[in-house]
Amino acid sequence: MKKDVWNAHSLCSHLRLWKTGHWIPAEYDALPSLSQESGVTTAKPIIAGAPGHGCGHNLYGTSSATAAIAAAQAMQKQGIKGTIKVFGTPAEETLVGKVFMNRDGVFDGTDVIITWHPGDENRVEYQSLLAFMSIKFQFHGRSAHAAAAPEHGRSALDAVMLMNLGMEFMREHLIQEARIHYVNPKGGETPQ
Repeated sequence: MKKDVWNAHSLCSHLRLWKTGHWIPAEYDALPSLSQESGVTTAKPIIAGAPGHGCGHNLYGTSSATAAIAAAQAMQKQGIKGTIKVFGTPAEETLVGKVFMNRDGVFDGTDVIITWHPGDENRVEYQSLLAFMSIKFQFHGRSAHAAAAPEHGRSALDAVMLMNLGMEFMREHLIQEARIHYVNPKGGETPQ
């Protein structure tokens, strides 16, 4: 390919490979606490607590760029006009980077989006996926002596449990396609 076909986009690592309205997302995020030595089947972090890749997202960048180059070469050979773009899409596992990129108009003018996910078989799927929204809540309590003045305490853990219970009761009233899940990443510490 000619050198002048390449072009950089400001914040989202956009790579213009060929003139079509198609784009290929190239995710490059990692998950918290998944640092892992290569070829080891038991937990053996390179750096304890550091992020790492859990389901092949480390393959997206290079393979998406390769797919775009191959598509651009095929289009050039067949005389097909258009633009192929590769966008680096950060924060896919936990912060839904493409949602913010779409909100900010990064994909305006795009006709087709092609994506993929590493797996143990080769197949083509035509499907839609559920939307994802990550929300973080913080609960704050107030310490009190459990024997001398328990009435002065406020339990943040009780609030967390009530919210989770409410979500459990709400599940039966959701549409079939909706899902609600929760995790408590830091459940508190022993009072001092």
